[in-house]
Amino acid sequence: MYLSVVKKKAASPVLFIIHDSNQVLRPREIASSIMSIEGTYVLDFTPTTSTVYLKLAYHATGQDGTTSASAGAGGTGSSPTGRGFSKIIFTGHIGTEEKITRWRLVKLVKNPNDYYRFGFNGQEKVNEVNGIGNHNTALFWEYDTRLGRRWNVDPKAADAPGWSPYRAFFNNPIRYIDPDGQFEVEGDFYDRQGNYLGTDGNDDGKVYLMNEGMRPKLENKAVNWGGTLSETHSKNLQDNSSEVGGLIIQNRIEEGSDYTISEFKTVGGDKNVTGFVLEPGGSSTTQSGQDKRIPEGVYNVDNYSSAKYPDNFLLSNKDVSKDRKILYHSGNNGANTEGCNMPGTTKDSKAGTVGGSKPKMQELRTFIKNEGASNVKTIINNNIPAKK
Repeated sequence: MYLSVVKKKAASPVLFIIHDSNQVLRPREIASSIMSIEGTYVLDFTPTTSTVYLKLAYHATGQDGTTSASAGAGGTGSSPTGRGFSKIIFTGHIGTEEKITRWRLVKLVKNPNDYYRFGFNGQEKVNEVNGIGNHNTALFWEYDTRLGRRWNVDPKAADAPGWSPYRAFFNNPIRYIDPDGQFEVEGDFYDRQGNYLGTDGNDDGKVYLMNEGMRPKLENKAVNWGGTLSETHSKNLQDNSSEVGGLIIQNRIEEGSDYTISEFKTVGGDKNVTGFVLEPGGSSTTQSGQDKRIPEGVYNVDNYSSAKYPDNFLLSNKDVSKDRKILYHSGNNGANTEGCNMPGTTKDSKAGTVGGSKPKMQELRTFIKNEGASNVKTIINNNIPAKK
């Protein structure tokens, strides 16, 4: 069994001793070590009982080479009689945690390399399953860190059509986090095409969209684009961006004579929403009454309600006015679009339709309402392959 102890700054070297008893007179020493500098110290010992005791003492070396130790109650004060034992309940790999002045008892472990209880994304390690650091557990999953896959089916698999129900982090653990195994979330800096630029390293859930007319200098290889950005680079991006509550990033991927299909995902909020969007066919236009899709760009989102489309949302920008009434609303085929955007759970490229529109619209509605419509932006890009 191993006991790892972290030594913080202290004026003197310190001795820690593991005893089988807390009796003042002649407790039997199981193991001991002198800690001279800051760092993690590991004691290898075989417990003889279910309870052992840790004694911390300031350690000094005399001019004649002899050593002495003044025991302290948890490392504070001193006692010539040797009092000051901290009880450790022997509980195998789990161990206990205690805070001691200038000390931190980390845990009792079965392997000297296993100092820390938590693994990737702050999830608890379960070393008994596949060895040290190879398996994490969270509220909604069991995760194999070697494969980058979960053991169980994602409870939110229906929210990510086209993805394996055993996926993790959308195959991009640098960009996405999933603290409880329920669904991936992301934040931080995006350009006006919805490209992820990186994170400032603060887990605050904030999302920043670059201001109109600004673009990232991706040619600058000194910037860790897509990863954790330096304080200087983060500050520069933040100065040229605006904080938003969330983004709806819509990438057009295919089109027919009377329809356009996009993939979409949301950024920000408590969970990401993914799916498809059905729009009218092209070409894109800013003019109303054409039954054509709107141009690529960044759009404001506003609440909208009418007798036909209650509790929905309207898209607009400086080129596409609110009067054109481009909405998010439910529907399944090109005849339903009326120039608008219709979310769907599935797509049928051959028929030019989306399925599961009502439940997907409700997910999108919840996302927008939770963040506030005025705080959400929609980004539309054209990724339709050129015709040969």
